[in-house]
Amino acid sequence: MRSHAISSALALVVGLFIVLSPMASTAGQINPTTALAAAQEDPAEDSEYAPPPPPAMVSVAASPFGTKLVDRPGRTLYVFSLDAPGISTCDRECAAVWVPLRSYGGKPQPGPGVTAPEVGNIQRPDGSEQVTYNGYPLYVYRDDSGPGQSNGHGRSEFGGRWSAQPPPAPPGSR
Repeated sequence: MRSHAISSALALVVGLFIVLSPMASTAGQINPTTALAAAQEDPAEDSEYAPPPPPAMVSVAASPFGTKLVDRPGRTLYVFSLDAPGISTCDRECAAVWVPLRSYGGKPQPGPGVTAPEVGNIQRPDGSEQVTYNGYPLYVYRDDSGPGQSNGHGRSEFGGRWSAQPPPAPPGSR
């Protein structure tokens, strides 16, 4: 009976040790499953580690109607006849068709055929920024399905005319 009592007491002590030992000190311990999952994460898939996009670039390119403005991927850029230097009048429904050009990667840059003073940005009525050429807001036409297309050039929509040709510098700006 005495050996049974000792065995029971020993089992109780061992059981308590097993139950309480994980609680005794978990600080500094690493869960192997969690550590492995963290090590296998691709930093490029996490927006925290993703590199910022490059800034918008405005260039001049040849076209059947003369020269036109294009962005970094070669999409045609447009100006609106109702806009003035520093002022965008295309918003809501208009901006859904004629999408304002943004530069999420920083200050817009001049590309081939364009100088730094010709490229800038303005603040739109909604508070966002829009890239400009000679002060005129620039847009991408929703129905241009890829680089090189100029389906919006010469269109009349939203009370004005759309052009892909570079606007002249405002008087006194140079």
